[in-house]
Order: sequence, then C-alpha cells, then structure tokens
Amino acid sequence: MKGTEDSSGVAFRSFLSHRYQWPRINECFFQILSADANPQFAVDPGIIATSVTRLERLIRDADAFIGIYPFPGDTDVTVERLKSESRYFRLELDLAERASKPAMVFVDSRYGNVIAPPPQIIQVRFKSDEIAPNVQSPRARNFRGRVDDFCRWVTASLAHQSSRAAVEEKTKVGVLLPNDASSGIGYSQRHIDLIEAEITKSAPRDVEIFKWPPVLDSSFAAKMETLDWIVADIGAASAASGIVGYLHGRFIPMVRLMQIPPGTVSDGGSPSPGDKRFSSSLVETLFGAYEVGYPKDIVRWSDEGTLQAEIEKRINVLYTPQSRVGTLDEAQAYFRRAARRNEAIFVSYSGKDADLAAEVITALKQRFQDVFDYRDAGKSIPGGASWIEEIFKRIAATPVGVPLYSPSYFESGNCEHEAREMLSRRDARKMKVVPVKLRQGDLTIPVEFGEMQYLRMWEYRDPGSLVDIIIQSIDV
Repeated sequence: MKGTEDSSGVAFRSFLSHRYQWPRINECFFQILSADANPQFAVDPGIIATSVTRLERLIRDADAFIGIYPFPGDTDVTVERLKSESRYFRLELDLAERASKPAMVFVDSRYGNVIAPPPQIIQVRFKSDEIAPNVQSPRARNFRGRVDDFCRWVTASLAHQSSRAAVEEKTKVGVLLPNDASSGIGYSQRHIDLIEAEITKSAPRDVEIFKWPPVLDSSFAAKMETLDWIVADIGAASAASGIVGYLHGRFIPMVRLMQIPPGTVSDGGSPSPGDKRFSSSLVETLFGAYEVGYPKDIVRWSDEGTLQAEIEKRINVLYTPQSRVGTLDEAQAYFRRAARRNEAIFVSYSGKDADLAAEVITALKQRFQDVFDYRDAGKSIPGGASWIEEIFKRIAATPVGVPLYSPSYFESGNCEHEAREMLSRRDARKMKVVPVKLRQGDLTIPVEFGEMQYLRMWEYRDPGSLVDIIIQSIDV
C-alpha cells in the first residue's frame, strides 16, 4: 500500500484480519507490505454485528487474505489465554483456508501451535519486542522476502482470474431446504414462500428455489457459482444428504438454519448457541473447533415469526456497505481511529512533570477517545469554568484514572486531592486506577496510596508500550 499516486507494486483487494486495539503492530506490518505492494481493504462504517455469512462473502470477493495477529501484554501467557485471545483469528483463518485465496499472516510467536495456519498459507512469526513504529526490525529482510513471495502469488492468482471465461455476476440467492413430506418435519411450501418473500424484500438479488433432494452433478455445481449466497438447513435430513459438507467445502456463503421442536425454548426466544440440545454431530464436526462465529450464527427456529425475523436480520447485516482504504495514510488513520476505546481517562499530574506527562497523554489519546488533560488549551476545561470544580466533576464521571507519580506530584496539594478522590472511587468499585511512576529514584508515597502497585515508565521502550500495559490492567 502506498501513500502516493505513483505507487509501484501489485494492487489488489484484501480481506484484513486483525485486532483493532493494536494500531502499532498493524501499522508496522502494513509499512512492510507497502514497500512492494498496494493492498486495499474495506472497513465497516462503525461497529456492526457481523455474521459468518458476511465474512464468507467478503473473503470470497477479495483477491487475497492478510492476517496480523499480536498477543496483548507480556504476562499471563497461558494456553487458555492464548485460545481466548485468538478465537476470532482462528475463525477467520478457517474461512481463508476454505476460500483458497492467496493468504499471508503475521503471527506473534507466543501463540505457538494455538494458531497453526495450514501449509498453503504464508506465515511470518514475529517477536513483539522487535516490532515498533519507525524502527528497523532485525528480521526486516526475512519479512520482505516472505512479502515478495506473497506478492508473486497474488500476481499469479490475478492473472489466472483474468484468463478465465467471464463469470456472471452473482445476482442470485439460493434456497435449498428439505421438504416436510407432510410429516411436519422440514420446510413446508409456506416456509419457503416466507423465506423467498423476505429475501425479495430485503436483498437486491433474485431467488432460485432448488428441488429437494439435490443431485450433485456438473449442472448443480455451475449453478452454485452464480449464487451470492444460499439458505441451507443443517438438520438431520440435510446432514444425511451430505449437501451441507459439500457447500461448506466449496465455500458457498450460507445462511444456516436449524429447525427445533416447538415449545423447547420456554420463553419463546432463541436457544443459547451452547445448548447441546440444539446441536448435532454435523454441527460439532464442522464448527466444534470454534468458540465464536458459527455456533451463534445458526438460525435455530420453531415458529414462523422467529424464522422471518432472523432471516431479515441476517440480510440487513449482509448488505451493510463498507468504505475502502486505498493508501498507506488512509490505513494509518483507520488503524488509529478504530483502535481508540470508549472509556474516558482522567490523567492527574503535576505541572512540573508536563514534559513526561505529555508523552503519556499523547500515547493515551492514540488509544482512547476521551482523555482528560487540564493543560490542553481549553479542550478538557471550557473557558470561564471553575477548573477545580471541572476536575472533580470529571473524576466523578470517569471510569479510569491514571495518576503520574513523582516527587512534585505528592508536593502538590491539588494532585494529592485528585489522588485521594480517585482512591475513594476505586475503593467504591466505581473507578479503576493505574498509577505510573515517571522517573527513577526514591519516591515517598503517602501510606494510603502505598498498597496500589504502580507501573514504572522507564521500563517500557516507548509510551505506546506503557499504554499497552495500562490497557491490560484495565481489562483485568
């Protein structure tokens, strides 16, 4: 990805699998990619409830797949934590493998075999301490070599696609459901009409109803290539036919339905995705390795109202528009914007420490949307307002406090009052407080603050790394 119009390198549409909260890592690897390529990726306009079907469509329509997988923090590197932190990464890697697109992933080496991309996916393992903005990694040559391999793969794939006979635009949605055969189990014509009507109303696509049972010949396979997505059932009748495994392996985006007996959910709502009563050996085989995505995405229904509402909800998600990021500058702005968290932060510091405090505040503002700084030229305290009143009003309404300890901090009556107020709110479980000691050397801390562990600023290679640990402390 380049920031100028005369960029060289292969240009392609990429699906970007990454963690929003780690802009430094994302930026570093995109800078490496930018040296030889011009990948562009699409982003959602705000936070939406996504679905596996949406992810399948996005990856299918991309030219390549790129994954950037950091591990947050330096401690608690247990297998359980590694699995938890990688659950969405592993889901999207499964999608990339089934899509058979050119794919490259950058993986924090601490994940070990918890993240194990298949051999056809190019992977680069990195150590977190060798990745920092504007710092040359000792393995940069190796990284660039693998990027070169990836770019050659993408170039060959694009050439292959352009050499194929033109494929019709995917303007159809398929419906492939077992009929009820007058037994009440399966989908009646009324159910199929309801689904077709909902698709026609909400999706800009034609509907093709497939006969049951399907016959897997070349004509059927050709029709599958024309579909944008398909509605399929994953219950016993479908499992017995083998069609679900076929569609799954062919990477045909699916809205997955499962009919459940009436009255099995007492409150009339949807059953929990983890409820084993509404699973099957097929579900466990195809989706059992993934804690997120597939289990929640199955439409488990027993009445027409639930079926109609869930189909409508998924169609609305499928066609939510995205915006494209096409330059390195746009990518950097996106990473920083997407990473900023919602928690408001109150930073308390002495004016004599303004130089070091400014470094911490700048790093915090790159990760949080709302950071209170009483010396920010009227942005935090409006002109004409009582600054003492505003400070304590903000402390009372802020969930996270970051006092910056130093000798001058505890010599300041105002700072000490702020610290006491934060301590009181912490004891009342209304605020998380993460103190930071700014400088090496002796520091006399009042007894009431002594039991709170502080971070030492000089122990981190840059303020961004310090903020990473602040975030880890907040999330505990």
